[in-house]
Amino acid sequence: MWFLWCDASSVVWVLILVYATVVRFQEDGLATTTSMLDTGNGVMPSLSQVTVCARYRLIHSGEDDNPILSYFSGSDNELFLAVDFSKQVIKLHCCNFLVADTFDVEVKLYQWHHVCVSLHHHASSNNNNDNNHHRVVLVHDDSFLERELVVRERLKVRGGGRLVMGQDIDSLEGSGNIRQAMHGDVADFVIYPQALDSDFLRSYVKCGQLEIEKVVPIISFDTNMTTFKVLGSTTVSKINLDEGDLDSGQWLVLPEKKLLGWSKLAPGYDKVKPSQQCASVGGLDFPLDWFTTPCDYLTCPLCTFLYTPKFRVRGLCSRSIIDQTLYLRDYKNGKVQFHGPYYTVIEWDLQNMTWKLASRKDEDLNGYIMLERPGEMPVGVHTWVISGDNCLATKMDVLITVCNGDQYTCNDGTCIMKGQRCNLEVDCPDLSDELGCQNVQVPAGYSVDMPPPKEQDRPIPVRLFVEITSVREMNIIGFKMVLDIIIRLYWQDGRLIMKNLRADMQSNKVHGHEKIWMPQLQVEDGLRSLADMLPRAEVMLVQRQGRSIPDDPTRLNEDDLYLGSENTLLLQQVYSVAFTCQFNLHFYPFDSQVCSLAFTLVDVSPSFVILLQDADGMAFTGHKMLLEYEVTTFNMTPYITAYTSGQRVWLELRNLSGYYISNTYTPTLLLVIICYLTLFFDIADFTDRVMVSLTSLLVIAALFSQTSATIPKTAYLKLIDLWFVFLMVMEFVIVVVLVIVENLRLKKHRVGTPNKVTIISISNKFTSDRWQHRDPIGKEVNKSAFNTNRLAIIVLPVLMTSFIIGYAVFILTLIP
Repeated sequence: MWFLWCDASSVVWVLILVYATVVRFQEDGLATTTSMLDTGNGVMPSLSQVTVCARYRLIHSGEDDNPILSYFSGSDNELFLAVDFSKQVIKLHCCNFLVADTFDVEVKLYQWHHVCVSLHHHASSNNNNDNNHHRVVLVHDDSFLERELVVRERLKVRGGGRLVMGQDIDSLEGSGNIRQAMHGDVADFVIYPQALDSDFLRSYVKCGQLEIEKVVPIISFDTNMTTFKVLGSTTVSKINLDEGDLDSGQWLVLPEKKLLGWSKLAPGYDKVKPSQQCASVGGLDFPLDWFTTPCDYLTCPLCTFLYTPKFRVRGLCSRSIIDQTLYLRDYKNGKVQFHGPYYTVIEWDLQNMTWKLASRKDEDLNGYIMLERPGEMPVGVHTWVISGDNCLATKMDVLITVCNGDQYTCNDGTCIMKGQRCNLEVDCPDLSDELGCQNVQVPAGYSVDMPPPKEQDRPIPVRLFVEITSVREMNIIGFKMVLDIIIRLYWQDGRLIMKNLRADMQSNKVHGHEKIWMPQLQVEDGLRSLADMLPRAEVMLVQRQGRSIPDDPTRLNEDDLYLGSENTLLLQQVYSVAFTCQFNLHFYPFDSQVCSLAFTLVDVSPSFVILLQDADGMAFTGHKMLLEYEVTTFNMTPYITAYTSGQRVWLELRNLSGYYISNTYTPTLLLVIICYLTLFFDIADFTDRVMVSLTSLLVIAALFSQTSATIPKTAYLKLIDLWFVFLMVMEFVIVVVLVIVENLRLKKHRVGTPNKVTIISISNKFTSDRWQHRDPIGKEVNKSAFNTNRLAIIVLPVLMTSFIIGYAVFILTLIP
């Protein structure tokens, strides 16, 4: 008896099933693609509506999903029901992908879940599209999901296909995918040819009483599991064997339960016994007959070929008379024979314990393998000693492979995809896929000093691209710049052969590129002086552009070869370049500077190789905002002379004048304004007026001296020098005005008489009376002094404002 407990809301249902069946996939705990139930072909009929129900429990989850059932008939996933634990969904596919939907559910490991899904056509209010409307109902534990589907044609599950459980198959003969392999239990699995109603689906998932006497499942877990083949590490529990055909002594062909139409079992081993209910074929130690054996008896698998296995032979010379195709044909001396389509035969030689080669036509043609390990098969790469062939060599490496054109053969005969060749990951058991991975082949007679030959009497183009990654240093005082640049040179060399090129250029790194001709560049600054080049890194890559050339069976390895004339070499060099830039500082600090570098080819005439720009020619990928300047524009232009071919890189930088505006222009302007304000002081207060003015003048002079020390010294006046000179002149004028005003003011108080009488002394009484009856201050000021001071108050701001406006307008004309 088997008890299945279901928790349905607040009611606990107990369903007691007699002889129920539980299937455990991957019983040994190992993730494999062989653990499954398989109906074989032809069990499933065509269906226009279907209901699938199952109870499942996940022990582990596959990376992609956990197939409960996978049915193939004419297309992948003709009927597919799987649990995706990572996304918490149920996947449902049907009918040549007319239905491909997911349903959000809650799935937990180690816990029983119950699912029922029905799919059928239903009537629609729109009669024109009635055949296209379908309904899917899915019940999963407490979740009830219903969806309406409108598809391009009426749904139909095509019959006659193959149904497996626990794995996902993509063809009639296909096996599973390790990412789609179920580790867990499935019980009470049924497929009905009708779309059962929602009450039935709910009752099933809640373990209720099912009243379906008139509905018979087409596939289910019956007591004998006669519908399925149990494959791999799969166990079936609670199977009743009493209803088998042991008493009849007859053999049945599963799953149809048809009697076996022939009986060629070995005498004495042809009767069914309680302990021997299965049959196995004998191996090499026994005649190739069938024997009754226990069902748990471990045997080697039988191979069924839909076609005769075909092997290819590589590495022979083009004039060889050995067949370059072999087939498995027969057995001799306990091992298989390889027969060519014409005359070649390869078989096991018991006397010498090696594989020998012979010809049915040429008796002189003989060969044998120099085996490294006793008893190994001749597939893979082996050293053969051959005589009587048309090839000059008698000892050569030969590859015998069964791999197809999209695969690469390891030295031991293992097949891997060509994309796994030289991918920096070991995929062959013997590690041979990462050997001989030089992707550029240099032919004999190749000269590294000679450029590629011209095509149609035209020079070979070398395309240049310069990437400026940073401005490492910009020394205004020393007129020096240091740039970090990446130089990329593209060209094609028709003398070379490339192999195993990838679409990703970074995977096509050329090793030992010093053996290949490379364009040599000379870099000059704007004064035609050589720049100092400090190399940082260098790498050569191949950019795949053309298709691989046809395969040549005379080559041992199955590498894809490409012509050098159709695929581009890329030389990438990283440099720090130090050069001189002739700065023009007339408009400093509102200046813009232009620096240039000329790249030219050396040691080659422009009639053979010409340097062109690639795309835009250059890019600036670094930070454009420097400490004092900002990179504004950059471009590349041709630079061609009578003897060289090159390109010139231009870099324009604009001064970030904000520092000088805030630290020089604004303070000095304020100082001039302070000096000007002394004109509003009391005319009689000459000491304060002149002291403030002189202090302001001295501060401006100090600022001028300090600023001049931090910028280049030039024979000409810079814009900032003009500013300081004007301000100092303005302050000097103000000081002069103060002196003049004071001189005019003092004329009224000079001591003396018109008749030249000399005053010897003045009594204290006269002085006291004179002080007590003096005129108020300011009423007796010299009018000339007053008018001069007022004129300065009016004229000086006009001059200052006019200068500042003109200065600002001029600066604005300099800024783009």
